Amino acid sequence: MKKIYCLLISIFLAVTVSGASASAMEEPMKSFSVKIDKVIEILKAQKDSKLDKEKAKKEIWDIVYGIFDFKTISIRTVGRPWNTFSEQEKNDFIDAFSELLGTSYLNKIDSYNNETISYVSQEIQDSNKAVIKVAVIKQNGNIPMEYNILKKDSGWFIYDVKVEGISLVKNYRTQFASFLAKKTPADLIKRLKEKNIEIKAKGQAAAQSDKDTL
Repeated sequence: MKKIYCLLISIFLAVTVSGASASAMEEPMKSFSVKIDKVIEILKAQKDSKLDKEKAKKEIWDIVYGIFDFKTISIRTVGRPWNTFSEQEKNDFIDAFSELLGTSYLNKIDSYNNETISYVSQEIQDSNKAVIKVAVIKQNGNIPMEYNILKKDSGWFIYDVKVEGISLVKNYRTQFASFLAKKTPADLIKRLKEKNIEIKAKGQAAAQSDKDTL
């Protein structure tokens, strides 16, 4: 999962589209390109010292928060035990888990190394679901990725990311299932909050070395 975070930051912190212009793309691919272009502007401003790093992180997170469906991701990562959570626990979990994802990869803002993204294809599965396949273009080779996205009234949102076939949702589901087999939802939320504090305290050092485990 450390690899997933590094790749996520590459995608949202400076990608260029190759193979087709943004204007030529159809939904949902086009809707993502608009947001990505904005992130590129923020990253360039930060690198040129025209924008404070912390402010850049905040602006980037505002964009990313509008791309990911953290509620759906949370439900899918917890799986069946989700129904055992109280309404307050569900809300608290979504908040803590969203913060964990965001803090973990935003701390890697300096890890970007001129990677680019090639949009390979998009597959509309039904009226409200699609898969966007991309390739992360790195100096030492390409890495395939897939976005599973869901259409809502306000647009398209990511509910899972696969890197070289490894699902972010399934990885967390395995961890959460193991945790909840022995402890309560309240314990899991408490652990996520503790993890958030740990990551913030360690900062960039944690971003480079921390493994994504509870």
